[in-house]
Amino acid sequence: MEFFAKKDKDKAIRILSIEDSRLIQEILEFEIRYMGYEFVSAFDGEEGVKTAEKEQPDLILLDNQMPGISGLATCLRLKQNRKTAHIPVIMCTGESLMDTVEKAIKNGAAGYINKPINVEQLKMKIAQVLKIKVPAGARQAAPGTVKENETSPGAPAPPPLPPFPPLPQPNEPPAPPPVEVMVPNTESPPLVSAAPPVPTTTVSGTPGVTASVPVLNPPAPPPPPT
Repeated sequence: MEFFAKKDKDKAIRILSIEDSRLIQEILEFEIRYMGYEFVSAFDGEEGVKTAEKEQPDLILLDNQMPGISGLATCLRLKQNRKTAHIPVIMCTGESLMDTVEKAIKNGAAGYINKPINVEQLKMKIAQVLKIKVPAGARQAAPGTVKENETSPGAPAPPPLPPFPPLPQPNEPPAPPPVEVMVPNTESPPLVSAAPPVPTTTVSGTPGVTASVPVLNPPAPPPPPT
């Protein structure tokens, strides 16, 4: 069941963030929607005043250091505009000087939060300014700094996840043994050219001893008969 913080039965609370950093806008949008509020954004003072006139949010989160008109000047414009003068403004900035805080309150801001924004502090400040109950679903810190399944104090613990079913094991037959294939040797034996016979002659010098010696200059063969 989705939870939306409401001031009445029919209208969900809408929060406008005027901030020039897209990264901070993404973090604020994630956390504010997680709290159950609707989220609208603008990236400078001029756009913020126009968006506030059109969207009529229940609360404005306003950065001080922005290009163009500053957050203090934007807050003053919002309070001097009859279409937006009733909307409470919370200043969000890295400056913690008392002079800046006093100027923000003097220009009509209903509250002040230092950067880096603590989500728990932001949740409490929104509830304080709007005079509503603190939503129990808000987380304790920005994305990336919150432990998995962490919730705010007093919130019910999330139900445990069901165990994953065991993966089915396929019934595959065992692999057949490897088959040895005998490949015949198709290479031909090397060819050896036989030397022509060398003519020899028998020499007998010593009685009872004979030897065959090659003929160095054998006679030419006779011509073929005609």
